[in-house]
Amino acid sequence: MRLKYFKYIIELFTLLFSIALLSVIGWVVSLDPSSHKDTIIQEVEDILGRRFEIHGDIDWHFGPGIGFTVQNIEVGRNQNLLKATMIRLL
Repeated sequence: MRLKYFKYIIELFTLLFSIALLSVIGWVVSLDPSSHKDTIIQEVEDILGRRFEIHGDIDWHFGPGIGFTVQNIEVGRNQNLLKATMIRLL
């Protein structure tokens, strides 16, 4: 009798874990990080106090860890310096 209840509890936890995992995967796949590009640029400019540009797309990166891939970014120099671009990563 106890084994029967234990089996149901394990099946319930497996079902709940599967639903939670599928929900997280669906959320991550449907979220487009490039849609938040303007917000990211504004926050970085506020923190650095310099011009910051992202010319490429922002994409998800899975493996070995979860992260983002960003291409073609520029960080501007201080306004007192002659050259406008301090760093350009392509």
